[in-house]
Amino acid sequence: MVETPRASLGEARPIWGQSLAATEVDHMVVLYSSQNYYVVEYPMQCGLEVIDRQTRRGVFLTGELASTIRVSMEHVLAENPSQESMDQFLGEFEGLLTQPVILH
Repeated sequence: MVETPRASLGEARPIWGQSLAATEVDHMVVLYSSQNYYVVEYPMQCGLEVIDRQTRRGVFLTGELASTIRVSMEHVLAENPSQESMDQFLGEFEGLLTQPVILH
């Protein structure tokens, strides 16, 4: 079983410098975790979940939109951004985060 990097809810843990490639056995891959945002990829469902921890809202995306955001994240992470820059990038998707997060 492949271990997924974990972070506590209060700890900023961007997954810098790691490949965003997932293997067939990964059920979920934490792509980014900070005090403000949490991004998880679900390779088996071809899905991407983005959660705003401050507003407690999120979205689960599949298809072309999920792929587009994932590729954009790869480009941003390749530039080795600061946490503030990455959070600002994810903030651009605020309008998509409409589902209340009750349990996670």
